[in-house]
Amino acid sequence: MSVLRLAKVAALPAEYAAGFYKRDAELAEKPYATQLQVLFDDCFAFADFWKTGLEKTGKFSVLEILHTVKPLQKRWALENGVPFSPARWKEEILDAQLDAFAPDIIFIPASFNATAQFALKRKHPSIRFLINWDGTTINDPARFPGTDLILSDDILSTRFYQERGLHAYNFRFGFSPKILRGIAQGRERYDTTFTGSLQMGNDYHLKRFEFLAALARQMPLDLWVSYFPHPSLRPEKNWLVQLRKMRRENYRDAWRLFLHNHGGVFGLAMFQVLADSKITLNMHGPSQNTKAGNMRLWEATGVGALLLTDDKDNMRDHFEPGKEIVTYTSVGDAIDKIKYFLTHENERRAIAEAGQRRTLRDYTYDQRFATFGTFLEQAFAKQT
Repeated sequence: MSVLRLAKVAALPAEYAAGFYKRDAELAEKPYATQLQVLFDDCFAFADFWKTGLEKTGKFSVLEILHTVKPLQKRWALENGVPFSPARWKEEILDAQLDAFAPDIIFIPASFNATAQFALKRKHPSIRFLINWDGTTINDPARFPGTDLILSDDILSTRFYQERGLHAYNFRFGFSPKILRGIAQGRERYDTTFTGSLQMGNDYHLKRFEFLAALARQMPLDLWVSYFPHPSLRPEKNWLVQLRKMRRENYRDAWRLFLHNHGGVFGLAMFQVLADSKITLNMHGPSQNTKAGNMRLWEATGVGALLLTDDKDNMRDHFEPGKEIVTYTSVGDAIDKIKYFLTHENERRAIAEAGQRRTLRDYTYDQRFATFGTFLEQAFAKQT
């Protein structure tokens, strides 16, 4: 089979992308390839790991498109003589990029809803295979019209689709050694940290909130949490908006976490926080009730922090608890283990180093994509 052409269309959070252009006033005037590499070198989410990983297999040519980053996309249009209207620049430039590349396969993790993804596939005749993502265990085939392959980091969700006759693949996250070249190591600036999100609307992260609040009552805890108030926010607006989403009985704990929170952190800045942590906490989201598999497992171990994570019944499929990571079963258990490992530094460092060795040996993105690439090539041939 000839090399397959895959287009991956992704979005970056607006504030995150804007930060790059604010720090470098000349970035928007630099060539498209330069801007794109600057963004990818920050290693946010999948960065360019799909491209580098799949192309190393020799079976794929991958085009990465960050279709929501306006200065970047406008530069591509300028360099390629593509006109666009101010109101529809996203759609028009993306269409031109897809026309120029003529992909066989398209993957759009979350930039469009599934109906819009299918419409994009029909609009571009070269696209014969649509990959979708169910990372929140929607578990509803009707939500993915025209999808040829559903990826999920959750094994139970993967099985759900497979049992209903759909192509599905358990795509496990990983780690890129490239990250280690962009951060400092061995500094141990923080005792215990948590990086992630706290979305309090509809009590989505209520258990996470209660867990972190219980820890903060008993020990120092540094948080880098998005979607939650922190001291640099404007209290007259953002703080009040967040406060309305919380139960009144949680206000005191909310204030405590507010004081501990440094605000959301992403890309290499997030990896630096993890690397600077003696212990970093992980807790899976509400949709991941029994199975382990979120990104933090490999991000934290990859940079060499001691990972203290909620225990799951498949954790031993990934790491050996007590030797490569540490697990907890309750708030009290987590507190006891934090206190223990902060006073037993040699043991803590030995486990953290073993966890990092395991991730760098078995869980790099190059390894993930070597396996996935073989599967995708076969799935494409079978479907088309």
